Amino acid sequence: MKQVYTDTSIIRILAVAPYQGLKEAFEREAKAFPQIQLDAVTGDLEEGVRLAEENFHANYDILISRGGTASLLRERVELPVTEVAISVTDILQAIHLSSGYFGKRAIVGFPNITESAGELVSLLDLDIEIFTLTEASDIRDILNHLKKEQFQTIICDVVSSRAARDAGFDTILITSGRDSIRRALSEAQQEVHSRRTLRDENLFLRRVLTDHSGETVVFLENGVLYFSTAEEINPELMDILRENLSDVKEGTVHRFTRSLDGYLYTVKATMIRLGERIFYAYYYNRSRSNGVSRSTGISYYVRREVRDILENSFFRLSGEMNAVQPQLEKIAETDHPLLITGEYGTGRSEAAMDFYLRSTSGSEAYVDVDMQMMNERSREFLMNSPRSPLFYTGNVIHLKNLGFISESYLYDLFHTLHHADVCRNNRVIFSGNPGHEILRKYIRYIKDSFGCMEIELLPLRANAERIPAMVSLYLSQRKAMGKTDVIRVETNALRELAGYAWPGNYTQMERVLNQLFTISRDHLVHAEDVTETLRMESSIEPAHTVTANYLNLNRSLEEIEKEIVQTVIRENNGNQTAAARQLGISRTTLWRMIK
Repeated sequence: MKQVYTDTSIIRILAVAPYQGLKEAFEREAKAFPQIQLDAVTGDLEEGVRLAEENFHANYDILISRGGTASLLRERVELPVTEVAISVTDILQAIHLSSGYFGKRAIVGFPNITESAGELVSLLDLDIEIFTLTEASDIRDILNHLKKEQFQTIICDVVSSRAARDAGFDTILITSGRDSIRRALSEAQQEVHSRRTLRDENLFLRRVLTDHSGETVVFLENGVLYFSTAEEINPELMDILRENLSDVKEGTVHRFTRSLDGYLYTVKATMIRLGERIFYAYYYNRSRSNGVSRSTGISYYVRREVRDILENSFFRLSGEMNAVQPQLEKIAETDHPLLITGEYGTGRSEAAMDFYLRSTSGSEAYVDVDMQMMNERSREFLMNSPRSPLFYTGNVIHLKNLGFISESYLYDLFHTLHHADVCRNNRVIFSGNPGHEILRKYIRYIKDSFGCMEIELLPLRANAERIPAMVSLYLSQRKAMGKTDVIRVETNALRELAGYAWPGNYTQMERVLNQLFTISRDHLVHAEDVTETLRMESSIEPAHTVTANYLNLNRSLEEIEKEIVQTVIRENNGNQTAAARQLGISRTTLWRMIK
């Protein structure tokens, strides 16, 4: 029999944090309360509610969250909810962080933010405009207005931050400070003490139910999770159980099996009436399946997982996703396959995931097939197994790093795609670096034979003027997540970062910035640290790396010249004087061409 938690001196709290930094702050500050045992998850609005429902089985006393997520939890979850208030200090810190940005600034949020913000702006005589949301759907109209008025930076909460970032704004997240979090934990503790008698009765009921063999999951009639004995529940299994509720009500489902992620689930379903209330109970056992569900280089994701990956993507945070999103949106409305080309680290995977979110419903899977990671067994599985994703329907399949397989295997892959009608039964995305000989040889064939639409992703050096802004945006994100105590990056350090050629593009830049934030001194990123870090980067990259890459000539002369200049700077280890000498131009002309 499972052990049921009965120690009434301990208070169990589930903290639902709209962003990762708040989750870590909850865990850190809860250590100051000996009676509190706290678990934390990250998710806002509907995602936060879903996580709370999935963790309901863990016998929590109370939930704690912030803003709109806290309000939605009160409506949907049968547990008390304590809200973390946003203090004047929290808003002031976000305003201070935005002070280094250029362009017009605005604060967008619900009244719990904008009322205090308005008083601060008036008191400090700041040039910041305030916009108040009545409901979450108001954000679109407000952002359209701000776009017309040429605002650049938005100070806001998590809900508004996502929409603003998608619309192309620079965003500063209003984070909750230590005092606000401790005050909320104290309030939650007091609330639980007042509900202890009811809680004891609930624990008794759960102890009785856990005597049943196997795992038990109980839903209310509206599909809300009411009770579970499982320590963790497969989200896909939860979806299947909810889909079967109507059949259980009609008495047509009693037992069934499902194979998920290498496990076989044997399920028994029944309907229970208690007075006027109806419950739907599922009892299941799980055993290891003998079938192969995954192979090396082949990964499966649901919509929620893809959204989480994109949310923390440096390529998306940098703002460069905005350049290709209009094309992705238009192609997603068609039934054409997609070809994404670009150098290593230019965001090919992120663009493919964004395309998936725009072109599929939540029930379809995103299948990531990485040719570079596959071994002999997984290549055989992909081509010949009846369980290969190529022979299923209704999914999005991303065939990436096509330049890393042999020409004979690529030929066999194309043959299978044609004869199995893979592109008709699924949405297929091809991607790779056109600088690789094999892919460059077959790009025209892929486009003509499968009717692909193509999107090209430019290297980071083509957007060198945006690098200082990218650094500031990434620093803001890391601070919001509690991952760094860096306050700013020195001006000379930003110039060095902007002058580097970045052969590894956005992937390399994210790694370098993380190292610089880690080794920073006095809360600053110093120019000498950037010089040394980029020197080490250059030492592991041969001087011909960038020039050996595919040079796209389908651009303006100015863009081509700019890429060549960045390449020469990199080959001279960031020394702009030496680069200007090699190019036969003055250093002033070189700087003008970079800008």
